[in-house]
Amino acid sequence: MTTENKVLDKLIERQEKLAKEIKQAKAEQAKKKAVIYADKCRVVGAAILAELENNENLRVSFNPIIDKRTTTAKDRKLLGLDPLPKKEKKTANEN
Repeated sequence: MTTENKVLDKLIERQEKLAKEIKQAKAEQAKKKAVIYADKCRVVGAAILAELENNENLRVSFNPIIDKRTTTAKDRKLLGLDPLPKKEKKTANEN
């Protein structure tokens, strides 16, 4: 093996190692961002829920938003919302 090949091989090896480290660092950063986002949601949600308990005007404003944005059966049940109506399946004859 020539010296040029050895240098190139070392550079490629270093590049692969750096690519792996970058991938790991990006994954860690994404995980931290997700934790921060969840914490923010908890804090803001708790504040809004506390205010909704005492503010009828806010409740009237927020209920349609919550109803529209809450789409999973589990979440709707947790919030005491009625289940969403089941979507009708189209038959082959319908266009």
